[in-house]
Amino acid sequence: MQIAQLDARPGTEFALVRNRPQTTALDYQNRLKVGEAGKDSGIIYMSLEDPDPQLANQVLDEISRLYVSQNIQRSSAEAAQRLDFLRSQLPQVRKELEKAEAALNAYQTSSKSVDISIETKGVLDQIVALETQISELSLKRVEYDRLYTREHPTYRTLITQMNELQAQKAQLLKKVDALPMTQQELLRLQRDMEVTTQTYTLLMNQAQEQDILRAGTIGNVRIIDNAYSMIEKPSKPVKPLVVAIAIFVGLLVSAAVILLRQAFYRGVESPDVIEKLGVPVYAGLPYSASQDQLNRSRKSRDGKTRLLSLTEPTDLAVESLRSLRTSLKFAMLEARNKVLMITSPTPSVGKSFVSSNLAAVIAQTGQRVLLIDADMRRGYLHTLFGMAPRHGLSDALASGLNLAEITNRTEQKNLHFISAGFSAPNPSELLMHDNFSRLLREAEKLYDFIIIDTPPVLAVTDAVLVAQQSGTNLLVARFGLSTSSQIDASKRRLAQNGVLLKGVILNAVKRKASTSPYDSGAYGYYTYTQQA
Repeated sequence: MQIAQLDARPGTEFALVRNRPQTTALDYQNRLKVGEAGKDSGIIYMSLEDPDPQLANQVLDEISRLYVSQNIQRSSAEAAQRLDFLRSQLPQVRKELEKAEAALNAYQTSSKSVDISIETKGVLDQIVALETQISELSLKRVEYDRLYTREHPTYRTLITQMNELQAQKAQLLKKVDALPMTQQELLRLQRDMEVTTQTYTLLMNQAQEQDILRAGTIGNVRIIDNAYSMIEKPSKPVKPLVVAIAIFVGLLVSAAVILLRQAFYRGVESPDVIEKLGVPVYAGLPYSASQDQLNRSRKSRDGKTRLLSLTEPTDLAVESLRSLRTSLKFAMLEARNKVLMITSPTPSVGKSFVSSNLAAVIAQTGQRVLLIDADMRRGYLHTLFGMAPRHGLSDALASGLNLAEITNRTEQKNLHFISAGFSAPNPSELLMHDNFSRLLREAEKLYDFIIIDTPPVLAVTDAVLVAQQSGTNLLVARFGLSTSSQIDASKRRLAQNGVLLKGVILNAVKRKASTSPYDSGAYGYYTYTQQA
C-alpha cells in the first residue's frame, strides 16, 4: 500500500487494519444486492451501499468485468480442453510417423523392393481407410470416456462401429496372408506409414479447428450500463424514515414509561382505599385546568391575586371547597380551638392550593379568617396574593414581633394573611418556642378561623409541631400521585406524637370509569354562567 498524502492535525494517529479476504468478501456479499429487472427478462441489476461513491463504482465495474470474463471462459472451456488433448497427442503421433517412414525405407533398401503390385495397392488402400476410421473413432472414444458412462447409448454405438471396422480389417488381413512374404511385409510397412500419416494430418486439422473455435467464442452476457453513484440522493440515511422511526420509538418509550410508572407507583384513585386505612375522606376536589394556568403564572410579580376561588368562583374545584367548608363547620364543633392545620405526605400535591382557597371561601361567609404560611423553608403563599417577601412568621417567632406587625390584608374581605417570612435556619426550634403558642392565642381572640399551611409531614417535623397546637388536622393527598403507604405513614407519624388525623382531602381528582361519582365531585357537573 502506498500513501500519497495525509491531511490531519499534527500528532493525529491512524489505525490501519488489514482484513482477511474471506471477511472482506462476506462484507461485500452482505452489502451487494443483485436482482432481475423483470421475470424471465434476462436483465440483472446490481447495487452496492458504500460511504465512498467512487469506490462503489470501481467495485461494481470490476464485478461486471469478471462476470463477463467468466462467462466467456465457461463457453470456450470445452474447446480449450479438446485443443489441449490434441496438442498432447501430436508429438507422439509424429514420432510414430517418423518411425514408420524409417522402417519402410530400410526394408525397401534391404530387400531391393521398391513398390507393390496394383492388387496389393488396392488392399492397402482399403486397410488404410479402415485404420483411419478406427483412429477417428478412437479419438472420439477418449472424449466419450470423459462425457458418458460405458452404458450410455452413444458410447455403446461408438463401440459397435469400432467392432464392425475391426471385423472388416480382419477380413482384409486374411487376403494379405495369401500374398508372398515380401509383399506382406512391404504392405504392412506401407500401411503403417499411411495410417500414421492420416492420423497426424487429422490431429493437425482438428487442433486448428478447435483453436479457431476457442478464439471465436463470444459469451451470452454483456454490460448494458456502467456503475453510477446517486450522489445527489444518497440511499442512507433516509430522513423521512429516520424521523418516523424516531417518533415511533419516542411514543413507544413514553408509553412504556407510563405503564412502568403505573405498575410500580400506583397512586390512590379512590376514597375507598384511604378509608380502609381508618381515615375518613372529607372531600374530593376535581382537577382544575384553570388552576394549572394560575400555577404557571405564579412567578410573575405583578401584584395580582392568583386564587382560583377569586378568579374562577364557579370552578368545580371551588364548589367542592364550599362543600368542604360545610363539613368542617360540623367537624370542628368539638375541637379544642379554632386552629386548622393542613399538611401533606409529600410536596407537589396541592396542599397550599387547598389552604389558601379554603381560607378564601370561608371568609366569603363573613367569618374572619387568618391564613398562616408555616412553611418557613420553602413557603410561597405570598405569591398567590401577589405580595412581595416581607416580615412574617419566622420574624415574629425569632424577634418577638406582635401579631399586628406581621398580618397582611388581602383582596378578599375578612381574609388576613401571615407569610412565612424570611428564610430561617432553624424552623423547628422556632415552632417549639413559646412565641408560637402565644401568637396563636392572640390570633384566636381576633379571628373566627385560623388555617395553618405546613411543610409535608414525611419530609420534616414542622407539621407535627404545628399539629400539637391545632385543634383539627387534615391531610391533602393527590389523585394518582400519593400512595396509600404514604398516607398511612403520615397518619402513623402524627399518631406517634399524640396527634389525631381528622381526615383526608383527595385533590385533583380526574373522572374515570373506575371512580365513583363522589370521587370526582359529579354533584357539581354543571357550571354557573355569569351574565354581563
